Amino acid sequence: MPIRRPRHSLSSTATLLGIAVALAGCASGDPAAPDDSATTAAPSASPSATTSTPESESAPPPADAAANDPGDGVARDTPDPTPSVPADDGRLQATVIITRWGGTDPFEAGGFVQGVVEEGGTCTLTLTRGDIQLQATGAGQAGPSGTDCGDGLAISDSRLTGDGWRLVLSYSSQGYSGSSTPQEVSIS
Repeated sequence: MPIRRPRHSLSSTATLLGIAVALAGCASGDPAAPDDSATTAAPSASPSATTSTPESESAPPPADAAANDPGDGVARDTPDPTPSVPADDGRLQATVIITRWGGTDPFEAGGFVQGVVEEGGTCTLTLTRGDIQLQATGAGQAGPSGTDCGDGLAISDSRLTGDGWRLVLSYSSQGYSGSSTPQEVSIS
C-alpha cells in the first residue's frame, strides 16, 4: 500500500510562517513590549489606524536631562535645522552646533552649520571668562548636510585653565550668520 504524504500549499506555509513570527514577538521577554494578542488586523488595501502614545510616555525629558557637562567635551545642543528670517543685514540666521571640544594647549573645538552647505564662510571659536576673550578663526568646509567648522579652530594661551569658560562657535558668510548656544567648559 502506498504511503500518502500530505501536500503543503504555499498559503499554508505562509500562514505557519506568520504564526511563528507572531509567537516569536510574544516570546521576546520584554515586559515593556505591548501585548498585541487581543487585536488582530486583516490585510487591507486601505490605510490602517494608528495608535497614539499616552501623554505620560511622550512628555519631553526634564530641562536638565540633556544639560552639558562642562568637563566631558560633549555638546548636547538641540538643533533647529531651518535657517531663520533674514537679520537686519539681510543674511539668514544659521543654526550652529558645537559637536566637540577639549584639550589644554591648544584648546580645540569644532561643529557645523546645520542645513547650510557652502564654501567660503568663516567659523570663529570664542572662549570668554571675565574680561579675557580669546578667538580662533578658520574656513568653513561644505559637508553633505551642512558646513563643517573645525579646521584651524585651536587656541593656545597660558590663561586657558580652570572652570567658568564660555565657549561659542560662530559662523559668518555672505548669506548666513549665526552662533551656537554658549557652553560652559572646564579646561584642565
